[in-house]
Amino acid sequence: MGGILQCATVTLSIYVCSEGAVPILKNYSPELIVLPHYLDRNDSVDHIMYWMNRMHSVLIGPGLGTEPLVQSNVISIIHKLKAANLNVPLVIDADGLKLVAEHPGLIQDYRGPVYLTPNKREYENLLSGSEVNAAYIKQARLSMKFLACILSLWFCRLESALIQKRTATINTTMIGPGLGTEPLVQSNVISIIHKLKAANLNVPLVIDADGLKLVAEHPGLIQDYRGPVYLTPNKREYENLLSGSEVNAAYIKQGHPNLTVIVKGHEDVIKNNQISLTCKEGNSWRRCGGQGDLVAGTLATFAHYAALKEQNATGHQGWKALAGLCACAVVRRSNLLAFQIKRRSMVATDMLDQLHVALKQYFRNW
Repeated sequence: MGGILQCATVTLSIYVCSEGAVPILKNYSPELIVLPHYLDRNDSVDHIMYWMNRMHSVLIGPGLGTEPLVQSNVISIIHKLKAANLNVPLVIDADGLKLVAEHPGLIQDYRGPVYLTPNKREYENLLSGSEVNAAYIKQARLSMKFLACILSLWFCRLESALIQKRTATINTTMIGPGLGTEPLVQSNVISIIHKLKAANLNVPLVIDADGLKLVAEHPGLIQDYRGPVYLTPNKREYENLLSGSEVNAAYIKQGHPNLTVIVKGHEDVIKNNQISLTCKEGNSWRRCGGQGDLVAGTLATFAHYAALKEQNATGHQGWKALAGLCACAVVRRSNLLAFQIKRRSMVATDMLDQLHVALKQYFRNW
């Protein structure tokens, strides 16, 4: 896993695992993208295969385990990869090698390059397990190439009633990063937003990633929210918000007093009904997976500061736009600082390490 993340040419790495392994993977790094189709479920194979056409390389084995259903699903995936005639490199390690040893012919007739990475004992098991495998391996039908891919979806069973009780102690609410598209999760999030509106709380609401998809699919969801609302779409997400419904388009284009939109791109544009700002702070050419989540999280902090300033301000009223500008500038600066150290091996966690440096450069007393 670490080798994939630090490989200079890898931008995204997508993981498929058992459901119980999701919290461990997601706590390892914000870079990881974990598909919501688990290897320990009966209906996962076809959903996983949907993603295979997008992959530059497939790695099977590390952390796989020996649970029968998981192994059966992996075998089915390999057979479907062969049937699809994909020319995608296949790397097999650890428990994946055990599968190859126990199922002679499993990887034969695979169209793309196949890489086996056994230690000495695993290599001996491959040769002694069956004549089919021994002949295949001794003929040295192996190649060399390695890329990978990343994914970041996080599932939690949201108890909306419990969460609503806690909102009185929350300074900012952020919805979206790692939310996923599971119907129950989305239904609970919608209920939470409605309860926040009904409670008439003046708490900043930051919506990013899958949260933006909810807004696009449920017109009027965030209208009538009392507190400041920040949307942080990239260009495609912004277009989806405008084209999804007339209600959302009017809400965004007319510039509701509480709404601030941060459109992320080559230059970040921050706009509301009072002001429009453009963040041209220099960063590196490498945009890390999970960088948008850093913007949303940083914005959640500055949104609270902006709310405090607006409560006490008598003249200047552009604090919400300034919160968006600060978040964009600080994350861009942390990107540049991290790139100067790690160059092409930079990942989102390297940016996190530089976040405090960027903040101190902008705010001396931080």
